[in-house]
Amino acid sequence: MKKNSSRSQKIGSSLGALSGSFSVYIHIPFCLRKCPYCSFFSVPSTPGESEKYLDLLKEEIQFYRAFLGKGSEASTMYFGGGTPTMLTPDQWEDLLEYLSTLTEDNEHFTGLLVLHENRDPNLSVKTRGIRKPVFDIVDGQQRLTTIVILLNEIQREMMHVDGSDDLHEIAASIVDTYLYEPAAGNILVPKLILDANNNDFFVHNILELDGKDLQGTRIQSHKNLEGARQYFQSYLQTHKEQLKEDYPEWLSRLYDKVANQMKVMVYRLRSEADAGVVFESMNNRGKKPNSLDLVKNYLLYLASKLGSEVSQKLTEDINRAWYVIFEQLNAAGRTDAEDTLLQMHWFAIYDYDQKRWDKEREKADIIKKRFQLVNYLDRYDELFNELEIYIQTLQNAVVAFADISNPNRRGAFQIFESNPITQKDIVKYNNKIIRLGVLRPFTPLLIAVRLSLPDDSQKYLEVVKLCELFEVRVLSLIHI
Repeated sequence: MKKNSSRSQKIGSSLGALSGSFSVYIHIPFCLRKCPYCSFFSVPSTPGESEKYLDLLKEEIQFYRAFLGKGSEASTMYFGGGTPTMLTPDQWEDLLEYLSTLTEDNEHFTGLLVLHENRDPNLSVKTRGIRKPVFDIVDGQQRLTTIVILLNEIQREMMHVDGSDDLHEIAASIVDTYLYEPAAGNILVPKLILDANNNDFFVHNILELDGKDLQGTRIQSHKNLEGARQYFQSYLQTHKEQLKEDYPEWLSRLYDKVANQMKVMVYRLRSEADAGVVFESMNNRGKKPNSLDLVKNYLLYLASKLGSEVSQKLTEDINRAWYVIFEQLNAAGRTDAEDTLLQMHWFAIYDYDQKRWDKEREKADIIKKRFQLVNYLDRYDELFNELEIYIQTLQNAVVAFADISNPNRRGAFQIFESNPITQKDIVKYNNKIIRLGVLRPFTPLLIAVRLSLPDDSQKYLEVVKLCELFEVRVLSLIHI
């Protein structure tokens, strides 16, 4: 009781004269994987964790509801993460029941959209004789995708309402404004294009353009998209059955809320390289960015300073490398090892002195000092070449690191598949080192061998065997 009283006093002093309407930010920290540009606090969604988080969140909501009293109402709500759409439909429904304070005359702050204009002429789209600009979405993909799915289901329902020309006109306007429009040859061009892994599924199975893809959901992100679509369908169907003849009017009001009460803040970047700088300066919520995040942001900062002729290539290489990093760590089940990867790569390629690494409190500063802009005045070409080496070796190092950390994963040591017997022995001895429980000291050496002799499976096998033998002998001496 004393603890709660103390907490109430602290909150009371911080909120002070809060009364009337206010805004609420809800952080959903779960992600399928870490996006290359993101520095916000996020963790992989694991069974039971999201339910536990929501239970605590509801306790927090109840606490503030009791503390603020009936005289206050939330005028805007902002969901961020993480990926809020990682929650299941049931979890969303349960949470939204606690956040149903938004009235029809209030606004809902849906979040921030960070955009960068993509000037690639191959991506340029011409519809109705007008060439339309194309923007990459640096931040806000999930919330924008969710809104598009909801609007698609609303317009479908409107088209199915018999004898309502007004709703049919609104539905046609939704399609034209938010979903897709015709290009040359009457090809329908979606307004929103997802990444390569998801776009075909999104176009064919969610928007249902050009017929359904019979392969259905193949990866988790497909299931998330389909889950959002089914949730909105169920939500609309439930209201249709309950409201009956009042349903068309309710549907029209729902669209009006989405189109006119859901507000976004749009920030346009001058260049893609600015993305990292923006994210580091914006990250004032959640936990502090880890070292890998900070290194990525610093590299993007350097790219923005090296001139347009090399900036684009360096930025593309950085983003490609970080995509591989998160893909490989996720595949190896080592999403917790981002800073460890940074350290192992540094030991393998640049400096193996543990004491010098430990002496620096912020590990990212070690890399920043190595590539300080002031040390390369009038030598930007040299800096560019050294940054390219760092980025390429880090990208290759994560493949080696993922193989070492989880040799039984699908695709491990794939580069050695032309020699399957040796590949099998490498996996066997790597597993022995893991079972002995002392993998970390050998990791920089094994990464260095992979990067120095990428195709030499026999040499790599020799080194793995020597590491295992050394470990066995040291452990034997310890237990004598």
